[in-house]
Amino acid sequence: MTDLQDEICDRLVGAKLGPNWVDGPLHVAALVIDPKFVPATRGDTRPGQFARTIGWPAIFCEAVLGANAVLKEEERRTLAISLFGQVPTKPVGEKVKPMPWQISQPAAIWAVLHAHESACSNKCPLYKLLENVLEAERLGDEWRDILYFGNNCQSAPGEADERVSSKSPAAHHAAVAMRYLFQVLRNKQDKHSLADAFRESAKAETKVRGLDAGIQFCLILAEKFGLK
Repeated sequence: MTDLQDEICDRLVGAKLGPNWVDGPLHVAALVIDPKFVPATRGDTRPGQFARTIGWPAIFCEAVLGANAVLKEEERRTLAISLFGQVPTKPVGEKVKPMPWQISQPAAIWAVLHAHESACSNKCPLYKLLENVLEAERLGDEWRDILYFGNNCQSAPGEADERVSSKSPAAHHAAVAMRYLFQVLRNKQDKHSLADAFRESAKAETKVRGLDAGIQFCLILAEKFGLK
């Protein structure tokens, strides 16, 4: 653990930790790295801002935020200390390199499938559809005319297009994550849907399996992203 990681973890011990970007664990870490850090007023610019300051890819920050959002405060503290203790931040001033889709897309597929199996089942029609789409892509077949919403999630029927909330069941988050992933598979440049897929998958996994699973989920992603 670096001195910076140690300082972040020390600060997290006594800080009040909320569920969101502002006043959440990523905000606490950003202030350790840059005491003048002020979150952007526009929510859509915050992921990139936090990523540049902390030195983690924005999509990893989204996954961490997703897991954090569904936990109670003391669990958030454990999550944050575990992750900042094991996943180094970049040295101050060093730019975060863009994550190539050759790495981010397979990681998103893993995250969405894993979370869907946890929150629903690997026999779910939506899960099977994704497997068929991935096989079609591997074989070079055309699949983009397939409408994912023609195959309902068996645990969250009709909810893939519905807005999630803090009260949503894990399967709802998993179904929404699947929708975002299909959008990414249709358009590799859709960075917003990619981030949303990671965030909702992390929510689903952590909500259904708890703190330890949320930590493990994020650590596996860190390895896939080459962060540890």
